[in-house]
Amino acid sequence: MLSIKISDNGSGYISEIDLVNMLYDAKDKYPQIRLFTLTTCYSSFMYKNETFSDYTYSLDKFAYETNSLIFICTGNNENCINENTSYDLSYFHGDHTNLSTPADSMNNVTVGAAADNLKDGAFLGIASGREFPTLYTRKGHIDLSVIYNPKKTNKNYFKPDVIESGGDMGYYNANTLDWMDEPALTLLSARPEIGIMQEVGTSFAAPLTANLAAKIIKNYPSLSNESVKALIINGASLNLVPFGIDVSKLRNRVIGNGLVDDLKSLYSDENSATMILEDVIGNGKIRIYPINFPEYLVNDDLGKKRGILKVTATLCFKFLPIKNNQLSYNPIHMAFSIFKNHSAEDIMKADEKASSKLKTTLSWSENGRYVSKPLPYSNTQKIFLNVNVDDLNSEGNTFKLAVHAKLSEQVVGGLPEDYPTEFPFSIVLSIEETIKNNSGKLYDEIQLINQLEVIQDLDIDAGLEAGELDV
Repeated sequence: MLSIKISDNGSGYISEIDLVNMLYDAKDKYPQIRLFTLTTCYSSFMYKNETFSDYTYSLDKFAYETNSLIFICTGNNENCINENTSYDLSYFHGDHTNLSTPADSMNNVTVGAAADNLKDGAFLGIASGREFPTLYTRKGHIDLSVIYNPKKTNKNYFKPDVIESGGDMGYYNANTLDWMDEPALTLLSARPEIGIMQEVGTSFAAPLTANLAAKIIKNYPSLSNESVKALIINGASLNLVPFGIDVSKLRNRVIGNGLVDDLKSLYSDENSATMILEDVIGNGKIRIYPINFPEYLVNDDLGKKRGILKVTATLCFKFLPIKNNQLSYNPIHMAFSIFKNHSAEDIMKADEKASSKLKTTLSWSENGRYVSKPLPYSNTQKIFLNVNVDDLNSEGNTFKLAVHAKLSEQVVGGLPEDYPTEFPFSIVLSIEETIKNNSGKLYDEIQLINQLEVIQDLDIDAGLEAGELDV
C-alpha cells in the first residue's frame, strides 16, 4: 500500500494539477499499482447536469492512459443532520444533495455509503435497514429527464456506481439526529494517539470497495480493470433497497447499481456460474458470441418451466475523454444484449422481418440514435434476463450475445485524427438457477460447453437496418 499525502490538514485547498502529477509519478515509480482511492472531496456540490470539470477529465484520462482504477467517494453531506428529523429518502430531491466533483468520473468507480456498520446484532441506525443509503451520502447530479423525452433517454447514465458500508447516524433524542457511536463503523486510526474510533462516511465505503477489487485481482491477476469494475457492478444488487413511488426516479442516482456483494463478485458455486468476456471491437463493428446452456435444463424435471434461470450481465469499457464537450465526453457508443440463436444478419434486421429479441423488453442496452437531441453515452451498462424452458427449447439451448460499437458523429470539429478506432471491453455474465431444489449441476456443465469466442464479426453498415440497431 502506498500513502499519497495531498493535504496538511482536514480542510483547505488542494492543487488539482499537483495531485494528478503525483498520481503519474506514483505510476512511473510503481507501475504494478492498479488501484487507488480518493476520499478527499470538495464541500461544494455539482449543479444539475453540470458539465465535467478539468479535474474529472484529468482523472478519467489518467485511468485510461495508465491502466489504473480510482475508487472515488461521493463525499459527505454533513448538513443532513440539521435538515432532517427522521429518515426520509425524499430529502434527496434537493440539488444540494448532489455529489462533488470528481465523483462524476466515468472511467473510475464512484462509491456512496450504505447504512451498514459491519457489526452483527441489531441495527441501530436511522435508515430503514442496513442496506439502505445513508442521508449523508450524495447522489448523482445528472437528470436527463429535464432534457429528453422519457422514452428517449439513457437509463445507464448515472452515478454512483455502487454503495458500500459506511455506518449510519443515530437519534440523539426522539427527533434530533446526531453522529453517534452505536450505528457508526468501528475503525483503527492510523494515528496512534487516536487508536480505536467510531466514525461514518463515504470515505470508508470507497476503500472497502477498493478492497473487494484487490481481492478480485489477487484471485484473478490477469483480469483487466474493466473486468474488475464489471464484476463489482454485476454482483451489486438493488433488491434489498426498495424506493417508494415518490422517490423511485432517484433510485439509481442515490444507490447506483445497488449494494456491493463480495461473494457474488468473487465466487461462483455449483448452482451459479460467472463468465467473463474480454475482447476488442472496432469502430462500426458488431460481434456475436454464442452462450450455450446445459441439456439438463430442458430434460430434467426442475419443478417449474418459467424463470428457471436468471442472467445478469454487465458491460464496462474505458475511453479517452474529449475535453470541454459534455455531450461527447465519451464519444464511443457501445451497446450489447442477449438475443435468440440467430445470425448477426438476422439480429440486425427489423422485428417484422426476423424478430431476434428473446423478450420484447430486452433490446440493446443503450440507444444512441436520437439524432435531433443526441444522448450522452455510458461506458457501464447492465441488463437482466429471466430464462424459461420454452426459450431454451426454441433456440436449441443456445443464445447469442451481441456487441456493437460506433464513434459519435456529434463532436464539434470532429474527433482528433489519432483517436482510437478499436476499443477493449469486458462483459461479466452471471447465470443462476432460480428453482426450489437446485440441481448442483449448473457450474460444471456451463463450464464444459462454453468458450466465449467470437463467431461473427461484421461491419455495421453491411446490410444494417440502422433504425433497429439503435446507433
